[in-house]
Amino acid sequence: MPGSPVYIWGAHLFTRLPFGEIATRVNWMSAFMAALTVGLLYLLIVRHVTGERLGALGGSVMFAVSVTFWSQAVVAELYTTNLVFILAGMLALLEWAAVRNRQTEDGSRRIPSGERTPKSKILNLKLPGRFWLVLAALLFGLSLGVHLSNVLLIPGLAIFVLLGWPVRRSGIFRWRRDIRSPKERLFDIAGGALAGLVGLLAVVVPLLWVYLVLPLVPTGDVFPKAEPGWPQFYASTFGAFSDWRFVYTWPQIPDRIVIFLRLLYQNIGPIGVGLLLLGAARLLWTRTRLFYLLVPVALANIIFYINYKAPDLDPFFLPSYWVGAALIATGLEGIAVGVRLLIGLRFPERKPTSVPQRSQTQFGITAGLLPIGQPPQWLAAGLLAVIISVGTLWNWQVSYAHNDRSNDFSFRDFYGNIFNELPESAYYYHRGAAMGYDLLYYTELYRVRPDLHIQAGPARDEPSRPPWPPAPVYAGTNKYDLFLPALLADDKKWYDQWIFGTFNWKSNILWGWLKSYKVRRDLPKEWMVRSTSPDAQPSNVVNIPFTSYLTLVGYDAEPQAQRGRPWHFVRYWRTTLNHIPPMATVIGDHQAVEIHSPLSDQLTDYIKARNISETELGDYIVRDDMYLVIPSNLAPGRYDISNSTINRSIGSLMYEPATPKSLVPREKFIMTLEVIDAAPIDPFNLPRDKEDK
Repeated sequence: MPGSPVYIWGAHLFTRLPFGEIATRVNWMSAFMAALTVGLLYLLIVRHVTGERLGALGGSVMFAVSVTFWSQAVVAELYTTNLVFILAGMLALLEWAAVRNRQTEDGSRRIPSGERTPKSKILNLKLPGRFWLVLAALLFGLSLGVHLSNVLLIPGLAIFVLLGWPVRRSGIFRWRRDIRSPKERLFDIAGGALAGLVGLLAVVVPLLWVYLVLPLVPTGDVFPKAEPGWPQFYASTFGAFSDWRFVYTWPQIPDRIVIFLRLLYQNIGPIGVGLLLLGAARLLWTRTRLFYLLVPVALANIIFYINYKAPDLDPFFLPSYWVGAALIATGLEGIAVGVRLLIGLRFPERKPTSVPQRSQTQFGITAGLLPIGQPPQWLAAGLLAVIISVGTLWNWQVSYAHNDRSNDFSFRDFYGNIFNELPESAYYYHRGAAMGYDLLYYTELYRVRPDLHIQAGPARDEPSRPPWPPAPVYAGTNKYDLFLPALLADDKKWYDQWIFGTFNWKSNILWGWLKSYKVRRDLPKEWMVRSTSPDAQPSNVVNIPFTSYLTLVGYDAEPQAQRGRPWHFVRYWRTTLNHIPPMATVIGDHQAVEIHSPLSDQLTDYIKARNISETELGDYIVRDDMYLVIPSNLAPGRYDISNSTINRSIGSLMYEPATPKSLVPREKFIMTLEVIDAAPIDPFNLPRDKEDK
């Protein structure tokens, strides 16, 4: 998207890697940034949250294998890059605060902002506090060039600065202030001015680049309904997806909160939930200022996005998930300290004789409270190791099944057949913005089928009713989608179902993708036919009831299909209502699934156009005609084909791990299909320009 210039710059660098397809190279960027994110998270926790290593390791590892973070580490998306800038900025800010307020061992003074700290105190570097402040401003500024939602960090950062360096509990009943007088709260004006200037430049320069290159961005990747210049820039950045913001009413908010809590549970598991609650209480009790930095950052993210109507909701919560990881680490620290308090009385503390004081913290269990050799230390270490192992394994088994896409060729199979079947010089329309990248990846980057006329999204200066093209018209979406070309937005068009792709079952359901239609202007009379018509008689009669108003009368299908190729499947429905719910077609034991509503949500408009009354509906048969692409990685053999109605709301959770039975609970057997071996159609082997773009 043009509103993410810093991500675009980084991705462009990774496309220069000398191996793999372009998409694979950008995927490597996500993986690299994910690894860097986990390292920064560990460093932030161990230096500024808990001060001990095992808890920091536990929180970081549990976050690393969480289902959402893992899912973004293996795809070409900006979320892991965004986390790198957020965490690096947070680390720099905390280092600045530590330098500015660090005191001598007797607590009599602090080190001024411009004074260099002793070696090994701050990341083992002799750096002035002003350096960290400027670095934090630079990183936070650049983060807005990755994702503009990072403005939500401002409340937490403001509270952190205003509260002053922490009021910390030094004992069970004793408090101490790390800053002794109001004068020591004076801000470094020169350093603050420099940081403000650097941060401003870090925000302005990437956005200025966006403003300058917008006229060069490919059609469909911007919002061209706005006037060129500032209106188009605003629509592409600050105003992008404004229709999705704060769209839910107060009665709907509880349901949205439940969705977030469910997603959080899927990411951290039952052990993570307990540790998070314990860690939040401990952080508030012992490190008040840090609590009011991290928790407002998470709350601002949660409040904004539970009111955001995005289909892929889960990745937007990642800035709150990493805060949860820090709280989990604090909870682990609390358990270790609790073990010391409970068992330490039985094993009195012995002063070390030969082990230097600094070495006592190397094992990293209770931040140096106990020598290495004390039994409570070892008991705490063992208990934490068990908790971390169980929590990590729980996350792993959920995440790996969901995120292992190494054998998923859904998009390749689908577009291989699309490009193979499209007639010469055909027109193919698709939705715009990021939702159209699947098509543009092949046609723009690799120039597959250069004879086709491709348009993804609205074109600049196109009329509201463009002329009908002189060749056959096809579409990868229909008139009910977003960012449509003007030709598809016209209500006078009808969409014949054509080739539909299938997804590998990965503990979730994806729909709204891998659809294709033949677009026509005439009213298709064959979609609904009288039950007495020869066209309403299926080859195989089954009469399976799916709901009180919907019955599958029968189907037409060949008993054999080639893997990686389209399989013709026609279902005959009788309905007494003017709509049919989304229907899942499941292959085998959930090896693959395809979902669409018969006639692709056009049934209500179609019945109205045909002037069919509600009382007459029972006399008609709905013909649900499609070609289903059999996955190329499906082993040859015999597979049951079953259908099930599905709740439409499931489509709003693209990263919702669940068992197949919980998502399609009413599967009904239709037929048995024999899948035979065949070479898949590789889109890169189809005609294309000699040189890739």
